[in-house]
Amino acid sequence: MRPLVRTVASCALAPLALTGLASAQICTGITFLGDVYEVDLSTSATTFIGSTGMAAGNQIATDGDGTIYAILDDDQLVTIDPTTAATTWIATLAVDEVRALAIDPTSGLLYAAIDASVVAGAFDEIWTIDLAGPTVNVLGSTGLAGLQALDFAPNGTLYGWDLGPFPPNGDGLVVINLNTGAALPINPANNNGWVHQWLVVVDETTAYVGASSYEQVHLTTGNTTPVGTFGVALQGLDLRFQPIGLPLCSGQPNSTGVDAEILISGSTTIAANHLRLDVSDLPPNQFGIFVMGQFPGNIPVGQGILCLGLPFVRFPNNILDSGLSGTVFLEPDLTSLPSMTTFLPGDTWGFQYWTRDLNPGMTSNLSGAARVTFQ
Repeated sequence: MRPLVRTVASCALAPLALTGLASAQICTGITFLGDVYEVDLSTSATTFIGSTGMAAGNQIATDGDGTIYAILDDDQLVTIDPTTAATTWIATLAVDEVRALAIDPTSGLLYAAIDASVVAGAFDEIWTIDLAGPTVNVLGSTGLAGLQALDFAPNGTLYGWDLGPFPPNGDGLVVINLNTGAALPINPANNNGWVHQWLVVVDETTAYVGASSYEQVHLTTGNTTPVGTFGVALQGLDLRFQPIGLPLCSGQPNSTGVDAEILISGSTTIAANHLRLDVSDLPPNQFGIFVMGQFPGNIPVGQGILCLGLPFVRFPNNILDSGLSGTVFLEPDLTSLPSMTTFLPGDTWGFQYWTRDLNPGMTSNLSGAARVTFQ
């Protein structure tokens, strides 16, 4: 995996329970025509990645390693490169009119919502797709006729969004039985009439639903709150990176008046090679680098504190510019780390960002630090 270095606002959703960490979540979306976007749900900003060259982009689903799956052109199971939108063909499936996809975080099975118009019945069905085959299994009827979106919560609960046979008069938020496919409405009275095409669950209590306009939904009550509007209608949206790690220290205030915050997201599994470092609230238009180390420290540097003890490792080939947004991110290649460093299962590594600053003269500062124990 080639390191990806860009300055971009991250997809900030629900606040984390980790004090001192930013609340970024990285999302990838797709349009019906197969165009791929990176999405910031906190600002409604969208970044065009590219076109898949395939249509019928009703859905995407991302596994814990960040691999994006989709069924395009009605029956083509593919993966999508999140940096180029290029597709890799997996199989042609006996599946048509797939309205939604979600991948079980435990079993790795794909769950698909199949439109009632192409099955022998009046209601949508849930099918499973075993990627090892791939093989398709009919799980059962949902009892709904407008299921448009699916997503798993981290605890393994499968949620969906129902538009109804005459959209948008469906049941809204539902829970799908993983044994039978049957759908249980949470609170049909709270379906506010929005025609949602995707559902993104961020934790056990909070999700986002939408198309071009979107809102937050509480998973226990089904209550919804409008959030914003994109400049493009997305048929599918899913998280690529989940927050991981624990805080190591807080930063010192920089010239913005606040301390820069770091978020680590992705997978703790080294073999997945799926890690992302995000920093926000940086001085704008300043250069900096990430550093990492295995031991805690307390070393004054410029106007900040290096929370990593000696020895620490720099990312000298990844000099970043915070730009106008005061944000940076890095997706390091865990197979080619600087200074010939190697991560081993059970190792704990801390990460921090070192930035130039004018406060008021030329100086430097550091973000807060966070740590991850790898598997």
